[in-house]
Amino acid sequence: MDCSNLFFSKYYENSFVENSTITYKWIIENLQKNSEIFRLKRKDAKISKISFEDISVGKGFASNVFKTIVYFDTKDKSFYEFILKVPFSSINLVLNDLGLKDEKKKDSDITKEILVKLHSQECLFYTQISNEIKDLKTPECYGAREIIPYQSSGAIIMEFIDTSKAGIVPIQYSYNIDQTKSVIEEIFKLHVFSFTNGKHWKSKLQYKTNIELATIVHNIIAMQWENCKKIIPKSILLEIQEDFECLLSHFPEITLYHIYHLPEAQGNNAVICHGDMWINNIMFSKDSKGRFTNDVKAILDWQVIYEGAIGVDLARHLAVNCYTDTRREIENEFFPEYFDRLKNEVIKNGESFDMSYETFKRIYNFCYIDQFFHIITTIGIFISQLDALEENNSIWEARKFFLTSKIYFGIRDAIDRVKKLKPEWLIKKK
Repeated sequence: MDCSNLFFSKYYENSFVENSTITYKWIIENLQKNSEIFRLKRKDAKISKISFEDISVGKGFASNVFKTIVYFDTKDKSFYEFILKVPFSSINLVLNDLGLKDEKKKDSDITKEILVKLHSQECLFYTQISNEIKDLKTPECYGAREIIPYQSSGAIIMEFIDTSKAGIVPIQYSYNIDQTKSVIEEIFKLHVFSFTNGKHWKSKLQYKTNIELATIVHNIIAMQWENCKKIIPKSILLEIQEDFECLLSHFPEITLYHIYHLPEAQGNNAVICHGDMWINNIMFSKDSKGRFTNDVKAILDWQVIYEGAIGVDLARHLAVNCYTDTRREIENEFFPEYFDRLKNEVIKNGESFDMSYETFKRIYNFCYIDQFFHIITTIGIFISQLDALEENNSIWEARKFFLTSKIYFGIRDAIDRVKKLKPEWLIKKK
């Protein structure tokens, strides 16, 4: 498509997005082709200006995320907003993004390959897979390009979701029971798709966490555990510290176990996993007064999507995003209903479903043992970013109690499951 006549100035046509090889021309070509709203707003007008605002903090792992505005040369100064996501080109930037600024960093072909693979999977999801999953709530995608190492940057052009109409629940809060079930409904759609019309995609989603990435995550958890210990009363810390640090010493083994060694993590009983179903990747709709509703607006960040165990997304969501009582209520009272509904829906679509409920719970419990560690990561990051001097003392006192409770029960429930499933993980690794 020739878009040269769409620009008011040749300067914009030939310009690049900062620190990338993404041209303005490529962006506009994709919007003109794939976004009906863009075409309706532009009409016959030319593009007079394009602005980029970096909103990456807390959004888009290993990526720069830009709120981008295209201005049209019209009397009413109309404009069009969208999101441009450009993956990092350096593992150093990824480590900085994860808070590992003091780690020894070295770019290599291996680490560059990780970034290329992650972006490639997200492109595949947004441009193909998401279009086949009925009613799954994700942002619309208007164009994507893969990374060619040492030659060209990758990018994804996505719908901008108005923050007055939807947003991310702040990390210091947790979901209520109805919000929790709304997220599970999106996971349900992914699970049904995995067993029915989307079975063929599983074999194409084989890029998974390896020992190198697991070791990086271990280091992040260890660092954030030090932050968490600052708010945990000594009597409670004394009860959980030894067992937690034993589990932490096995973390790479634990996180790789449910990916590679659970038989149900591959083949017929495996599912497509989002892989990072935590609070910062989930947007909820807002009402007319700007209050969060119980309705999911969109699930974001699909770069770690892979074929894996059915409990992965459920465990991350319930461990990290919810109060302990909500999580336990879902695990004990809602899971049987979820399982029966999933089984019936798969069979109704003409497919077989030979997993038992006992197997479902066993898989979930293994996944929980891995995913609960991210309670430590998220709370630790929140504490590290908090200026306690600016926090009202009475609020902070109550909040510390809540956070401590979440850590305590998260660890205790993991330990109880380890004792039954893998007691050797409670022997500290030297």
